[in-house]
Parts: sequence; structure tokens; C-alpha cells
Amino acid sequence: MNKLKKILLPIFTFILLLVPFNVQIVNRIIPNTMFVIAAEFISVLGVFLLGRIRHIKKYDIIVLCILIFITFLVLKNNYYLIEGRDGTVIQFLIYLFLIIAIAFNKESIKYLYNQIGIFGLENVFATLFIAIFPSLYRSVILPLISGGEYLIASDNFEHGYNPGITAHYSINGIYTSISSIYFFTKYLKTKQKKDILFFILSFIALLLTAKRAHILITFIVCFITAFKTISGTLSKKLFYGVNSIIIIVIAFFVVTAFVPQLGVFIERFAETSSAGDLLSGRDNLYSLCISLWKNNILFGNGWGAFSYYFNMQYANTNYIVNYADAHNIYLQLLCEVGLINVIIIVSLFIYTFIKTNKQTYKIKNNKSKVLLFAYAYQMMFLIYGLSGNPLYDIQCYSIYFIAIGIILSLKMNPEILSERENIS
Repeated sequence: MNKLKKILLPIFTFILLLVPFNVQIVNRIIPNTMFVIAAEFISVLGVFLLGRIRHIKKYDIIVLCILIFITFLVLKNNYYLIEGRDGTVIQFLIYLFLIIAIAFNKESIKYLYNQIGIFGLENVFATLFIAIFPSLYRSVILPLISGGEYLIASDNFEHGYNPGITAHYSINGIYTSISSIYFFTKYLKTKQKKDILFFILSFIALLLTAKRAHILITFIVCFITAFKTISGTLSKKLFYGVNSIIIIVIAFFVVTAFVPQLGVFIERFAETSSAGDLLSGRDNLYSLCISLWKNNILFGNGWGAFSYYFNMQYANTNYIVNYADAHNIYLQLLCEVGLINVIIIVSLFIYTFIKTNKQTYKIKNNKSKVLLFAYAYQMMFLIYGLSGNPLYDIQCYSIYFIAIGIILSLKMNPEILSERENIS
């Protein structure tokens, strides 16, 4: 059984990360979504069944009840099902229950953690390659992208926003941001030169996407994580922190003098500021959220209601974007599940983050870098939720649920905290 586990477990975790990190490629190779979903379902089930059988504890029951409650919220009056987007709903629930599968299978943590780094670098190197060889991107990579997605990716690239091997520079911004946070938190624990090198390459790739929110949030997350991790007095931390920011800013402007592509996101900030539109048109999305929420203040309109009514309102206009989300998960949740359920869900977000924070800085063995990544990514998820759709985009929520699963696994398997196996 151990030999079978060593063969199957990395395959299952690979499949579960292949889809979130290669949405465009997977959809291109396997156009039938149900085949992909079947592979994901089998993989989650496999991770769970290959886990250690143990007695059910009270904590297990609480977690399972929470997952069932969220499943009920998602399925009740679901507009995705009305629109025929069944696959979107099933995928979300599969990754949601990956939480409990990881909690029962502590060995999966090693594979998931290592493969996140590998998939992150896949997109980082693709982004750097495209920046160095733009003609090859136009002649080789772009033709592989079909339909309207080809036009979006092409338009992104011509405006200086590097979409990598995705259909949109925003998706690439997520991948390069995850990679940046992954290698930065890993370096804080390992102090290995290869990790700081991969972080630098990841952040350069992130700058090339010109995705403002992702760049700013990644910088904030890395700064806060380093500030809490590095030992010393508060004054010493502030001294090093301020000086580090000054050095980074000076280095950035020096480098952009030679590589202007890295500074495109600054120009985008300047453009929106001069136009007086700091929200980049998202005020219309937020207004629609509030307007729909007023229809059912306590319990909301149903999961997916925002995109459904958005498409109805903006159909046959130049503003139409299929299945648009609100670019603020808190307002969208308010619109879709109502005030009472938003309070419950956000409380769960915050509670898990606080627990992760407390646990992260207690552990000094090899597991600490995994925890530090889980902590930092949760921070990114919660902040990005103010201006993005991380709860509705598979490339975001899948990693978030994995981070939660890691924390639960450590809670349910406390013996892990004393283990010294290498996670490299």
C-alpha cells in the first residue's frame, strides 16, 4: 500500500494543480469540461482514501459541518445552474472538499507544496520567455489561443501587459504573484540562494504583467511576512524595513530606465489617477452589488446572482463581459448570500487566518515554510478580495483551500509538528 501511495499521491496532487495553473492549456487540450472535472473528483477522492484512517474527532465533525453549510449556500438558488454552468459549481465544491482530504492525508502536503512552486515557475519562465522573444509569442503561442480569448490576449500584449500562456494578463498576474510569495516565504526559512533567485525572477515576471493590484498586494504581503519573521526589536525591524523599501524603489527606477516594460504598471496608475477613475470602472459593479443586495438583505439572491444580473443589464452593449464578477468578493457575497451568511463566512476567513498566524511563528522545523506560505497566501487572498474575484476564480480559490487544508491537517495531526522530514 505504501508503494502504491507513493506512485498515486503525487499523480493526484499534480492533476489538482495542473488545472488551476493551466486553465487555458487544459481547456484547449480537453474541451470537454466533464472529463477534467471527473479527473479532479477522482484525485480528491484518491487523496482522501490514501490518507491515514483514524478515529473521528469533534474537530472533524465541526469542519465537515462547515463544508456542508457552504455547499448548501452554493447550491441553494444557484444561478450558475440556471445558466448551464454546472461545471463551475462542481469544480468549486470539489476543491472545497479537498480541505478535508488534505486534513486526513498529511503526506499530501509535501507534494502539493513542492508542486505549487514548480507550476509557479512554469508561468514565470513563460512570461520571461515571451518578454525576451515577443515575435515568437505572436507567431507560435498566440495562434494556440482560440476565439475571443485570442483577441483578449493579443490586445493585452500589444498594450504592454504580458499574459504569459494564459488568456488574460490578470490570470498571469495571479500565477506570478503566487510564485513570488511562495519563493519569498521559502527563502525566509531556508536562506538558500536559489530561492531568492526564483523570487526575483518571479517578481520581475509579475512586474511584466503590469497588473497593479497583484504587484502592490504581493509587495505588501511579502513585507508584512518578512517583518513578522525576522527577529529583532521593533525599532530594528522598522529601520531595516524603511531602508529596504528605499533601496528597492531606487533599484526599481534604475532598472526601468533600461527595461521600460517593468514600469508599465506605474503608467497605468498615472493614467487612472489623471482620469479620476481610481476604481477603473468598478464603481458600476459595486453599485449593482448594493442594488441587488437590497432585494434580500438578510439571505441574498443566490450564488452566481451577480454575474447573471450583470449580463442581463449590460447585454447588447459595449460593456458586456460574459460571466463578470464584482471584483470585490465581500460585496458579491453580500449580494448573493446576504448579511447573515457574509458575517459567518468572513468570520471563518478571519478565524483561520488568525489561527494560522499563531501556529506559523511557533514552529521551527521544516514544516514552518509550508505554514508561512499558507499564512502569506491567506493574507493575499483576503486583501485581493477587496478588488478581485479570488473566491470565484479557480486559480485563486484552489490554492486558498489547499492552504486551509494544510492548517487543518496540522491541527488534526499534531504529531506532524515534531517531525523533521525534508520538504524541498
